[in-house]
Amino acid sequence: MAKSVECNACGNVFSSEEAKCPYCGAVNANKETLQQPNPVYQQAPQQPNPVYQQAPQPQVVYVQQPQLNVVGKRGPFDKTTAIILCILLGWLGGHKFYEGKTGAGILYLFTCGLFFIGVVIDLLTLLGKPSKYYL
Repeated sequence: MAKSVECNACGNVFSSEEAKCPYCGAVNANKETLQQPNPVYQQAPQQPNPVYQQAPQPQVVYVQQPQLNVVGKRGPFDKTTAIILCILLGWLGGHKFYEGKTGAGILYLFTCGLFFIGVVIDLLTLLGKPSKYYL
């Protein structure tokens, strides 16, 4: 014969043969029949979601290059100015004086530009130089 038991959760009376309270669904702790324990399943630990961070953007840094003052260097000289002086006043050494080569300028002055051969060689040399050049 089935006994009546009082539900621990809601207080209603129900049959002791029932596994759960029909009113609230609480498990019957006083059930006389042997029940197998419910298997407990463990959930696998979840890997944390990776946090993506934006890579830092490179910063542009402008650095002003220092002017190098090398002893013995002269310039900058303009290629166009030197070529015009070589063509017009090359036989007088005008382009040599412009470059600060006073000794060569005096030599060109007294030899008519080394008999114009020096003027032609200097003109070809000036054509191969960059627009701003140093000596």
